[in-house]
Formats: sequence, structure tokens, C-alpha cells
Amino acid sequence: MMGKIIDSSNTEATVAFCDGSTVNISTSYLPCNFKTGDNINIELSNTNMTGRGHTNISSPPIC
Repeated sequence: MMGKIIDSSNTEATVAFCDGSTVNISTSYLPCNFKTGDNINIELSNTNMTGRGHTNISSPPIC
């Protein structure tokens, strides 16, 4: 699902989608050179819902 990074810290980034939902994602999922404003594609198959329209992804993918 395509989204835009709207905020970030050293450990996680907030990504907004066109439907108004957001996701907090660990920066370990993102390319090393990401920045606020970048558009990214996120696979949402391993997510945990934490509230209305908000999702948390906290553990890195298993390779």
C-alpha cells in the first residue's frame, strides 16, 4: 500500500495513506536514506491494529 512519511524519529516513522489512516513503522523497515515526505510502499500483512485508523508495525520482517 502506497503511503507518505509524515513524521519520523530514530526508531519509527509515521506513514499516512490516502484513505486517512496512518501507520507507525519501525525504521528498520525503511531504506537507510528515507526522509519525511518520501512516498513508500508498505506491505500491511503483519500489522496489529492499535486504534481507529491507526496501525503499529514494530518488529522487523523475518527473512
